[in-house]
Amino acid sequence: MSGLTASKEDYIKAIDALSHSGRRAGITEIARHLSVSKASASCAVSRLERMGLAQRCEGRRVTLTEEGEKCVCEVQKRFTVIYRFCTEILHLHWDLSAQEADKLEHLFSDASLRAIMNLLRDSDPEQVQLQQHTERDELAGAYPY
Repeated sequence: MSGLTASKEDYIKAIDALSHSGRRAGITEIARHLSVSKASASCAVSRLERMGLAQRCEGRRVTLTEEGEKCVCEVQKRFTVIYRFCTEILHLHWDLSAQEADKLEHLFSDASLRAIMNLLRDSDPEQVQLQQHTERDELAGAYPY
């Protein structure tokens, strides 16, 4: 990740979730969403603004900047990999998998996530077959004779 703390990642996810749910992402709503005080939410948003990840707009609405959007996409990718690992490999219930992924997305290194992605790919017969087919096509294209 880009050096964000788990807390900052949670704030950008909250801003994104509120914005995409049709609700206003103001300080009060962000605080409520994360179960923190309005003062804590305001301080966190100010830090995100200084980092160039969020901005306050008209009507006290908070939005993510382009860089903030990139960060939230990266966090969501990490969440998805861990969620899939919990459901597909560990066979945890989807609800527990989501809770675990929400905690663990902040902790796994990029190398660990790549290993999990490889494990997920290798455990999916369709993905393995697709990968083999793609590699075969690439080799056929490299050797036209």
